[in-house]
Amino acid sequence: MFESTRSIMSWLGDCGKVIPVKNNPVQWTTPLRLHVVQPYRKLGGHLITTSLQVLTLQRETDKVMVKRQRTSFPPNFVHSLDGSHMMMTAIACKEVGLSFAAMKNPNSTLLRSKWSPIPIPYRTILEPKGQDIDYINIAHSHLLHSDWAKLDKILTKSNSLRVKHILLKLQNDYVISLKLFKRIELHNPSLLTLETIPSSSTSSPRIVNLCQLNPF
Repeated sequence: MFESTRSIMSWLGDCGKVIPVKNNPVQWTTPLRLHVVQPYRKLGGHLITTSLQVLTLQRETDKVMVKRQRTSFPPNFVHSLDGSHMMMTAIACKEVGLSFAAMKNPNSTLLRSKWSPIPIPYRTILEPKGQDIDYINIAHSHLLHSDWAKLDKILTKSNSLRVKHILLKLQNDYVISLKLFKRIELHNPSLLTLETIPSSSTSSPRIVNLCQLNPF
């Protein structure tokens, strides 16, 4: 399975093994023409003698770390292509008037924590007003203090707009976001829709662009 992928990674590893042999760091140019040089070099000691003591400082030498250059090249190269693709996608979206937002997580981190990232609404949504703002702030406070009893009491008065903005406030706290996500999924899964809430025909609410709230 994934024989082609393993073959490519193996070839990249071989390149990373050969290039540093003559003390050359592995380097390449991304599709965005960004020149990348792996900075892994061996450390050497440097003695500084003072009137009170002798200090030993570590500094990089001119010799590259062959093993580090070899093992780091395949993932670094792939991530550089991944980042280039994301940037090119964002540029293409901007050219046609679309908003773009993304969240990238290392697979190893997700595997260790054994859960998937919370989906953040990526389209434009209405800005909360009045009671919605009060509700979002109160719910956010209950979440931060893990006061689930009080949170359960007000969840019955929640709506899709409020849930989206609560998730936005929690987007950097994945653990609490997951707890909220699971709790709402249990009691009222219909609130977890990520569709943009349509504007009312009787009002002209201001729109919040999520790319401005969470630029990548």
